[in-house]
Amino acid sequence: MELFVADIPDSAKIMSNASRRPDDCCTWSGVTCAEDDVKRISWRLDFLDHGGHIDLCYLPPTVIALNLFFNNLDGTVDCAGLPRTLVELNLNRNRFHGSLLLAELPNTMQSVYIGSNALTGNLNLTDLPATLQTLVLRLNDFTGTIDLCRLPEKLVELSLEKNKLSGSIDLSHLPRAMEQLNIASNCLSGTLEFRNFPPGFKEFTLRSNQLEGEIDLCALPSNLTGHIDMSFNRFAGAVKARRLMKMNIEVHENRIMEVQDCSGSPYSSKRIRV
Repeated sequence: MELFVADIPDSAKIMSNASRRPDDCCTWSGVTCAEDDVKRISWRLDFLDHGGHIDLCYLPPTVIALNLFFNNLDGTVDCAGLPRTLVELNLNRNRFHGSLLLAELPNTMQSVYIGSNALTGNLNLTDLPATLQTLVLRLNDFTGTIDLCRLPEKLVELSLEKNKLSGSIDLSHLPRAMEQLNIASNCLSGTLEFRNFPPGFKEFTLRSNQLEGEIDLCALPSNLTGHIDMSFNRFAGAVKARRLMKMNIEVHENRIMEVQDCSGSPYSSKRIRV
């Protein structure tokens, strides 16, 4: 653990409770141990003032949860070097850079938060751990296309907002467990097919892309609830939806001319904001 914090100028702050045995990391602030094995590390805003560099390969192999939220730390994220026991990883709001090989994540992972950093390169979403439930990579500099057809069945939340992703997307094979999908503010293009939506979805955000064509929601069950935001795109023509639809839809700042029911007859709906 001494190597893990060696390049953090303010590392002495977390050792303030360890005056008798500073070499015993189990006495450090934010460190939780079980039978002398480090299990959890939680340092939130502890190093924000002066930041520092961190090498994740020096993590103890027994760690199951690492939280370094908002610490102004830099380094790379070598997924292959992470502890194979890791379940939770939160590196949000730091300065981590380089590529991210998600296929090399430990197969125990349940939640990954690496938003608001400076990560680059392509994203391979087809070989994620089967246990993964949350993946938040918003506000980075990822590029290239994304495949949403082979996500883990347990995935509940996927956030890729404000990157530089491009190409078309297929929403017809999303995991049944998914509740939140945020891919707003990218450069995604092409048309969309709305079918086979997860039954418990709550929030899908597709705003501020370059998506186009008409919007046909008639393949979705009328009892499906939730919110879809497709504003600020290039959709044109009509929005087709069931008259008894329970979803709330935002399509303003497009070129939508009217709302139609599934037979093609115009109607108005308070649930569709044009």
